[in-house]
Amino acid sequence: MKYLSFILLSLLHFTVSAQTVEQQSDTIGNDDAYQQIQLAIKYLDGDSLEQDIPQAIAILTDVANKGNAYSQAMLGDIYTDYNYKSVDYNKAFHFYSLAADNGESYAQMQLANMYRDGHGTTRDVKRAFELMSSAVSNNDELLYAKLQLAQYYYAGWGTERNSTKAIDILTSLKGSKVHLYANKYLDDIKGDTISVSNYNFQFRWLPSVLFAYAEGNADESLLTDVYGMQLYFEKQMVTHFDFEWKEISATMHHCKNDIDIILYKMPYPQRVPLCLYIAALVDRKDNTCKYFTLEKTLSLDSDDDKFMFCGVAPQSHLNYGMYDGKKTPEAFIERVLDFYNNK
Repeated sequence: MKYLSFILLSLLHFTVSAQTVEQQSDTIGNDDAYQQIQLAIKYLDGDSLEQDIPQAIAILTDVANKGNAYSQAMLGDIYTDYNYKSVDYNKAFHFYSLAADNGESYAQMQLANMYRDGHGTTRDVKRAFELMSSAVSNNDELLYAKLQLAQYYYAGWGTERNSTKAIDILTSLKGSKVHLYANKYLDDIKGDTISVSNYNFQFRWLPSVLFAYAEGNADESLLTDVYGMQLYFEKQMVTHFDFEWKEISATMHHCKNDIDIILYKMPYPQRVPLCLYIAALVDRKDNTCKYFTLEKTLSLDSDDDKFMFCGVAPQSHLNYGMYDGKKTPEAFIERVLDFYNNK
């Protein structure tokens, strides 16, 4: 496992080896800091030493507490990377902030996204835009910050939406190391065709987030943060939705036996098989997650809308039969709990 370092690309980092650290030794600081950071990377990677992430964190923390911006930014990366099983957004925000204050442009870029996503701090998209702009201004070679600044302009995060400015930035990246991604974003913008349907959101994307969370690969906050969901799609240059985000709500309901249910109220379904309600059930005692839906179905003998009680599994759609209860959030939650407890 290589240390996920100072190059961000659409939420994914490039790996950086000890050789890269040697090449950047002039920016790391004194010889002692350089040697300590190299040792920490060996512990992170399991390179010539048995992998020991807590030891790596301890070494980097010691160097970071002495004001070393490089190690501060490294700690920010570790505390946001699920591969290291040490995700802690509060600590990540702390160390990125220290590094950003020390002039580390990469940390400014990462801190911008923490403000945008509300990780480790209160969401503040205006502050996020300011930091991303500073990262680009302070380091013209930080190409991934430029890619993201184009996203900020295109989506209108913390600034007025300006597709012309976004196109100008992406065009300037032609011929650079990130030209493939810049070209893709340009095609997406100029084509203006990327869209997300209500069906795909309800039956594919939302369940995939729940199952990723169940496997430890997604943060629980994304399950309850509707604006965060919108941001997720906007990061992919998605601008068209066949639903209104303001019509979707997510509320957490704490139930007996360490069971939590996240209830999603959807726009009233205009066609089959869209959902009126969705319930993400999290059984914290059994470490189990289930996805239940209240889906509109065909009604041949009545003018009244009919609904099915169903579910979604990682590889299948599950039909549990007609729903004959009240079409209220409380009644649906009660039906979900009764079904789950008596399965």
